[in-house]
Amino acid sequence: MNVTQLLALNARKQRCDPDSGHPDNSTSGLQDMLRSLTTLNMVLEIGSYRGVSAECFALMAKHVICVDHWSGREGHTYQPFLQIVSLYANISILHMMSKDAFEIIGYNCVDMVYIDGAHDYNNVNLDITLWHHKCRHLSGHDYGIPDVKRAVDEYGLMIGRTPEIFADSSWLFRDKPSPTRKVTELP
Repeated sequence: MNVTQLLALNARKQRCDPDSGHPDNSTSGLQDMLRSLTTLNMVLEIGSYRGVSAECFALMAKHVICVDHWSGREGHTYQPFLQIVSLYANISILHMMSKDAFEIIGYNCVDMVYIDGAHDYNNVNLDITLWHHKCRHLSGHDYGIPDVKRAVDEYGLMIGRTPEIFADSSWLFRDKPSPTRKVTELP
């Protein structure tokens, strides 16, 4: 199978539980976002769940780092994740919290960070605050969730930009400027 066929199959997979409330539970919007970017050497995904998005990244980027703690969800999400990612040699796994991964990932070595971990305001804001320094493109999922939207919009106000929103509720700040906010200014 070629990459185009694999992406078509990937777009039909459910990213999250059917009762999650997502109007588009596929990776079609994520794929559109990735196609709109120049070559991605390194993508860091925060919150990998079952691995459907990680597979999409693996098909469209040279290397993917998946960061998730999977606490309490080992059988429900971690095992399906491992089954998917075992098919791709270009995926690395950091089985830890986002803030712990932040400590070991260097600055400017990641082309894009995709935030899709915890979906409450404080955690999304923390991930944005931590990771915006370490990537060219800051992005994530679930812009339709009020807490996510609030954190993303506040960051956009801080840098004077509006996020691009895609069909699956992925959001993107492309080639973002460096804001003056420091990591020590956490909420």
